[in-house]
Amino acid sequence: MESLDPPPYYGDFQERGRKLQKWIDNPSEAECPIQPSTLTYAQLADWIPINERHFEIGEIINSMCAVNGQEGVEPGPWTVHNYDHDAYTPGGTATGNHNTWESHVAPGIAFLALTFRDTGPHASQIVQACYERVHPISTLNHVVVSDIINDHTLDFIRYILFPGIPALLAGVPKTFAYGTAEYEALLGTRCGLMVGYLLLGAYERGTRRISRITVDIPQAAGVYLQFDIEDINPVSSPSTRGSKRRRGESDEDGEYEEGPKKRRRSPKTPPPPYDGPARRTRQAVGAVEYTITPKGQPRKLSQ
Repeated sequence: MESLDPPPYYGDFQERGRKLQKWIDNPSEAECPIQPSTLTYAQLADWIPINERHFEIGEIINSMCAVNGQEGVEPGPWTVHNYDHDAYTPGGTATGNHNTWESHVAPGIAFLALTFRDTGPHASQIVQACYERVHPISTLNHVVVSDIINDHTLDFIRYILFPGIPALLAGVPKTFAYGTAEYEALLGTRCGLMVGYLLLGAYERGTRRISRITVDIPQAAGVYLQFDIEDINPVSSPSTRGSKRRRGESDEDGEYEEGPKKRRRSPKTPPPPYDGPARRTRQAVGAVEYTITPKGQPRKLSQ
């Protein structure tokens, strides 16, 4: 006998996800404020000094793309983009915060390790520019957000989606398909909104969507989210750049804003190892600290 229990409902998380899903799927949704991203890698590098490195495949990244019995990806080499820079107001006054970024890209995948922004371009714009630096955006199939420490996203996963940390540890990896209540709610978290904005900024609406979202804790290295992207209209091509970008307050909270333009400051020597707010927040929540070996494999740091 078919169950008469109503489907789960996740309140504001699910409502935000449903709205974002409609914007992605339906080009005629007039409420959608997200326009194609105009940010290029050259513009990003002119705003802030960026380090670019190359590595081979990392084990954690490969395992994330091997969930549900599917074969893991074997791309490489990986191109790593990262920066760590003080944040300034439009008038040039230091805010006391940092703009911190680290992404790893290879054919078909963008792996996001650090996505802290206080000013400047949005995270969705940055990952698109970094991926397009190396590969056509039409080839992007997976976006992995690693070692999540954003409270808005992490608390939803740990205490609402899963009834407590023991249930989370026992229940992953777990994949939620397009259209399910859990999928919609994950899409409505700040990490989900960022990836949704990436699709809206990178592709013609109604041509690509997030097909499923996977929650995992690979190798006990924090909570990860993987967003798989599928082509729903093979005839259409990715959107061309041209129109102006969204305005508001935050890439992760559904508001929109354009950051200040600043002159690039080129250091004479490479920046020191990162020890800013991202690392301190990781330590506060008990997340695993790791570094990337020369072979591109994450390695835990001694405590």
